[in-house]
Amino acid sequence: MFDSPHRCINPLTRDDQGHIWFGIADGDSRFDGESWSRFHEEELNLPDDYILSLAASPDGRIYAGTLNGASVWNGVNWSLIRPTQGQAVFSISIPCDGQTAWFGTETGAGRLEVREVIWTEYPSDAPVKHILFDSSGTLWAATSGVGLTRLDRSTSWTYFRTDNSGIANNNVDWVTEVQPSILWIGTAPSSNVGGAAVRFDGQNWHTYLTNNSGASGVEVTVIAVQNDQVWRGDAYCRD
Repeated sequence: MFDSPHRCINPLTRDDQGHIWFGIADGDSRFDGESWSRFHEEELNLPDDYILSLAASPDGRIYAGTLNGASVWNGVNWSLIRPTQGQAVFSISIPCDGQTAWFGTETGAGRLEVREVIWTEYPSDAPVKHILFDSSGTLWAATSGVGLTRLDRSTSWTYFRTDNSGIANNNVDWVTEVQPSILWIGTAPSSNVGGAAVRFDGQNWHTYLTNNSGASGVEVTVIAVQNDQVWRGDAYCRD
């Protein structure tokens, strides 16, 4: 157990050296097991340092997304990822090979080819809140308003909405793969409080509500799997 100097921690990630990186409301913090290092907007080369997303790459790079763009740490300093400038970067995902980095933004998804520094934009019909690469290499995205979406043949999106699928709500905060081809999705209604976890096996949808499971009925903001158990984190605040 260790004490963080910050009360509000958003994302976190662990790099290849075992350091823990924390995203907070005023920059990044890195804990090396003994001491803390802080990085503010000046070091991040960004106009904002409210951290929304973090990801560690196999090559040692750390990517941080903020309310106004993303930046990458190369072990010495931070560099702005210019195509993201001015956009909220809600999610960052790094495939296993570390050759690309994917960003979920207000306008869709973006792919950065790291070595060539080539950016490709994949506009979507709503902001992308979370990105997942499943075991087959397919990219799934949780959107704020048009449900769950899948990038097909790296060219176009297929949307799973309430009007064309069994998903519970069109606002999706999180998507994860619990086993090959089995997705769990955290959803919330657009105007009312609450939410539901949804299981999707590629054909069938199952929604976990208070009346058919032990679900709390609160908005599901994160889902994780450990030892064949599915854990959900809810958006619950207490004064």
